[in-house]
Formats: sequence, structure tokens, C-alpha cells
Amino acid sequence: MREVSFGMPTLIETYSIEQCVGLCKELGLSFIELNMNLPEYQIDAMDIPYLKSICEKEDIYFTIHIDEDSNVCDFNNDVASAYTKTILSTIKAAKELKVPVLNMHMPNGVYFTLPNKKVFLFDKYKDIYMAKLREFMHECEKAIGDKNIKICVENCNEFKGL
Repeated sequence: MREVSFGMPTLIETYSIEQCVGLCKELGLSFIELNMNLPEYQIDAMDIPYLKSICEKEDIYFTIHIDEDSNVCDFNNDVASAYTKTILSTIKAAKELKVPVLNMHMPNGVYFTLPNKKVFLFDKYKDIYMAKLREFMHECEKAIGDKNIKICVENCNEFKGL
């Protein structure tokens, strides 16, 4: 039988990880999703040893929500590489923190508005988009290796890229 866990996101109303952990424990939850849209959860701002100590002391774990603007399929290779590098660094941190899940969104991308419709560039250049997506997936798989980390794509109800 699969174990079910309930958790919470980092909240804008909490001013520190300690407050967030306190609420998590008070509510009887198992994990906190660290949101990389917030400045304190940028990969270069995270104190990995401290976060590990919180997990051990409080018997909770973390998941990570990747910055919602991450566009690993951007047609500008420098832009896509920067996002990919950030996510690969996040995977490295996730391995250290024993994070089981990274959540991310897939941006709709740029579109041109014509008189009768919108033309999404990811649709128009689907082959390029899919090649970039496959390369990103391969890099993530390689970085994750044998660790049990899942990358979940969420909130894509309006995604036009596939």
C-alpha cells in the first residue's frame, strides 16, 4: 500500500522557515514545499545543512517548487541553459536534503496575436520545443541518477506546448 503524506507550501505570511515549520507541526503535516519564487529559497540562499537539521529535529521533509518562470525550452539557448542549470543545482540540493518531489510548471511561451487567433511559438516550432524538452529530461535523469526524486509538472491547464 502506498503511504500518503500531507504537507503545506511555504507561506508568504510566515517570516521564517522556523515559523513555517511551527505551523506545519501544529497542523500535523509531514512536509513543507520550499518555493523558489521566494528570495529566501533561491538555491544560492538555501542553508542546506540547516535545512537538513530541521528535517531531522522536527521529523518532517521538504519538497521544492521550482521558480514558475523557468523556461527550459526557451528558443534562446542562453536563457534555457540558465534555467536548466538552476534546476540541475536544485536537483543537487534535493539529493542532499532527501527531497522526493520537485514541482514545476511548463510556461505557455510567447505567442503572436493574429486577427482571428493566437499562434503559440511552442506549437509553431513544436519539433524544436520537443527536442529541447527531451534534452532537459535527459539531463535531469542523469543528475538524479539512482536517487528517488520525481519531477512533477503541474498547473498546465492552459499549456499550449504539447
